[in-house]
Amino acid sequence: MARSSSGRGLSRSSTGDDLTILGWWKYVDIRLFFNISVNEFYSSVWRVVEAINNYEGFKVVFPIDDEEKLTEIEGVFRSKSSHGMITGCVGAIDGCLLWQKNPGIAVHNPNRYYCARKEKCALLLMAIVDADRRFLFYDISCTPSTHDSLAWDSTRLAQRFAAGDLCERFFIFGDNAFVCTRSMITPGNDSDFNYFLSELRVNSECAFGEMIRRWGILWRPLEMHFLRRAHVIACCIRLHNFCVDRRLLIEEELMADEDEIEIQPGRRVRAPRVNRDGQIVENVQTNCTCITCIGSGRDRAVPDKSRRKELEAVVRNSGYCRPLPRR
Repeated sequence: MARSSSGRGLSRSSTGDDLTILGWWKYVDIRLFFNISVNEFYSSVWRVVEAINNYEGFKVVFPIDDEEKLTEIEGVFRSKSSHGMITGCVGAIDGCLLWQKNPGIAVHNPNRYYCARKEKCALLLMAIVDADRRFLFYDISCTPSTHDSLAWDSTRLAQRFAAGDLCERFFIFGDNAFVCTRSMITPGNDSDFNYFLSELRVNSECAFGEMIRRWGILWRPLEMHFLRRAHVIACCIRLHNFCVDRRLLIEEELMADEDEIEIQPGRRVRAPRVNRDGQIVENVQTNCTCITCIGSGRDRAVPDKSRRKELEAVVRNSGYCRPLPRR
């Protein structure tokens, strides 16, 4: 049973019924199907949304102070990089516009939420995801006309990145909307390097797509009161992470027997993790001394392309290149 901050219990059945509003159902259908009043329906919905957002187990926090967790995230990214080419990546960042009805008098200047290039009102969602497309960080505080780099710089996490609080051997991938620093790597002029970068950075775009397709309430403009819209998006993000965790758990259970090898009669050990090329990849690596993991200690608050040049050199020296297009 979930519990709201007011202490009221939420039954499994009512929680399941209320979550259908996040799917493709509309409130009219749910009212008729479950035979409840409008007030009862909305009261129940907001209690469930509040309980989900306040549940400690669904908390979305980038583990900037947890080097062990960052190392685990980096290992998954590295295992999904072709030939284990990219090391040190702990996130992919991007922005996404989520449509909404004109907020009207709920805000001082509703025109600030109008996106001219899309010709719609929207909310700007900035997020960092991991290689499993789980959200590690999100921010919905900026208007949709804000440039992605400015929206990122306005967050407390970005300020901590600029202050050098992120372990020097780690970084995140972004597109050309962001400023290239030692903690934020963006595409450069090397086509082969850009291919391996995009291979991991695309997880952010895929995470947005999966979340929106999973929750039908995001298929159409958000039309609840403006102050509740960010809470609904936050709820969708947390439930998306829950679904990802469940999927990974099921996959792990299905492959449990395959993950162990028999080294002696009756003695089994966990098989080493391998990437798509069959090369062994360690999940946890704390003693890496390659050039991409050893930083120069330079200030990351200003543009710094030195790490990108190091990564480009790694790709260039490996002999691997971007696959030729199919004809």
